[in-house]
Amino acid sequence: MNLQAGCGNSNSLPLISLDFLDEKIESQDTWEANPLPQPEHKLLDALAWLNSDDWQEKARGLLIIRRLAICNSEVLLDRLRDVSLAVAKEVSNLHSKVARFAINTVGELFRSMKKNMDSEVDNIAQVLLQKMGDSNKFIQEAASKSLGLMVMNVTPTRAMSALIAIGAQHPNVLVRKCASEHLLTIVEKMGAKKLLSGTCSNTNLLVYVVGKFAQDCHPDVRCHGRKMLSVLMTHPKFDSFVKRSSLSRDLEEIMARMKRKERLPRTKNKGLVVSVYDEKPETVKRYVLPMLWWLLGNKALPVKSGKVRAVITELAENLYQQCWAVEHKRVNLVEHALAKVKGELGKRLLKSLE
Repeated sequence: MNLQAGCGNSNSLPLISLDFLDEKIESQDTWEANPLPQPEHKLLDALAWLNSDDWQEKARGLLIIRRLAICNSEVLLDRLRDVSLAVAKEVSNLHSKVARFAINTVGELFRSMKKNMDSEVDNIAQVLLQKMGDSNKFIQEAASKSLGLMVMNVTPTRAMSALIAIGAQHPNVLVRKCASEHLLTIVEKMGAKKLLSGTCSNTNLLVYVVGKFAQDCHPDVRCHGRKMLSVLMTHPKFDSFVKRSSLSRDLEEIMARMKRKERLPRTKNKGLVVSVYDEKPETVKRYVLPMLWWLLGNKALPVKSGKVRAVITELAENLYQQCWAVEHKRVNLVEHALAKVKGELGKRLLKSLE
């Protein structure tokens, strides 16, 4: 099916294939980056088409606004509020093509209009983050890309406020993942000094949100949160901000773990050791370590192989060291199991734990 803009009047566009439109509006380059004739009239037409019930006319209107943003951005300034609201509304359109066109058009508005879009951030960030819960992978990718353009082009504090307000405690883990990813970009871009020099309420909120992300059930969200925490930890007075936080105890424990990871010797199994122990410390102490010692002491099992035994030994040693670093005392259950390991292997393990 073809899409025709107008009926022979001076403001009409040439016949456009929807497949061609789909391909070009998704492309990375600024397609047909040539100024439109009579851009003021084109803008009025585009807004009228966006108000139509016909999804093809909506798509046509989005195309025009995208081209205006690329080539005639000055025309949009006086009507930027109306344009932003109209485009943001179509992000939630049930027709996937219209929604995707709208998401890409929003991204182009951020790219072209930059800080002029500051006042539109809250509304647009909300609809874009909501699309992260969409089952369509292409919609998710497009929404995340446009949020990335928002973060890079508007005032960082405006983008940060929107991401925190909408995504920090959202029940959908994909929304939290996207929000934490883009918030990490802002944190790395601004640095600890700027982030912690704001008002008390803002800094306390940021510390709280970073703490929540650092404890999230999703590993990617948790990773983003801890990376943000590592940036903030470079500030010499960050400990005072932590003490004022309602998550002070949790944050102190997480920070202590992060510092211990940096001090641990780098071995092949270090990543596994740290991730396993940090997630389930009690399980490691009560089940994993005793099982490893039992495997090492049971000569009837196939772990007699030198390479297998070496790997298990290293893993057991590192896990034990991690327990020692956290507790600063010997784990009685492990010591009891270790006492059953005889010979050179037992001596080696005991020596490593002295």
